Amino acid sequence: MQYQRVASSNDCEGRFILLVEDNKSVSEIVKNIVSMATAYHTLHVANSVEALQVLGHMKPDLLLLDYHLPTMSGVQLYDIVHAQDAYTNIPTIIITADTSQEVRCEVQKRQLILIIKPFRLAEFVDTLNSVLA
Repeated sequence: MQYQRVASSNDCEGRFILLVEDNKSVSEIVKNIVSMATAYHTLHVANSVEALQVLGHMKPDLLLLDYHLPTMSGVQLYDIVHAQDAYTNIPTIIITADTSQEVRCEVQKRQLILIIKPFRLAEFVDTLNSVLA
């Protein structure tokens, strides 16, 4: 399993965001934004299997999940994670370029935050800060 933890310049031990994103370019952009705009670390994995392995050992402060992941969707991953008592209160943001009604309904049904790619930097940062406050 390969995952990368990126510390922000405002290093804050134990506070981290789990980013599950299979697109390397998007993951780099998101990691850089989180590093510059928050006091959180970003732990990046590329698929749901790796995410579940990480979640077996660590509890993030926020899940940032791509909707279209290999093996299962970000919403399916959310369902698995949030079915466990220890993880029911972890806020979750779904990130996707898919603007279909199906995706919107799946996200809305779970009362998650949806961010459509490409996103505006200020809006993304505001959403992060609001969720992490």
